[in-house]
Amino acid sequence: SSASLAASRALRWYSASEAEEIIDQAKAEADALGAEARKRMEDYVASRTRMAEQKIAQAEHQAVQEVKALSADISIAAAEAILSAKVKGEAGAALVSRAIDDLRGKLN
Repeated sequence: SSASLAASRALRWYSASEAEEIIDQAKAEADALGAEARKRMEDYVASRTRMAEQKIAQAEHQAVQEVKALSADISIAAAEAILSAKVKGEAGAALVSRAIDDLRGKLN
C-alpha cells in the first residue's frame, strides 16, 4: 500500500531530521561547555598568577625592610664604635648616647 509506504518514508525523514537536530544541539552544547571550561581555566590561571605576584611583591618589600633595618643597625654600631674611641669619660658617654639617638631617629 502506497499510503503505508509514504508514511514509512515520512517517518524515516522525520526521524533523520530529528536525529540531525539532536546531533546539532549536542554539538552546540559541547562547544558551549568547552568554551566555559576554557574560560574557567583561564580565570583560575589568572587568579593564581595574581596571588603569586602579590606574594612575590610582599617578599620583596619584606626583604627591602630587613636590609634597611640591618643597614641602620650597622651604621649605628659603626658610629658608636667611632665615637666611643674618640670621646672618653662621662661627658663623652653622654655625647655618644645623644649622637646614637640622633642617628637612630634619622635612619628609622
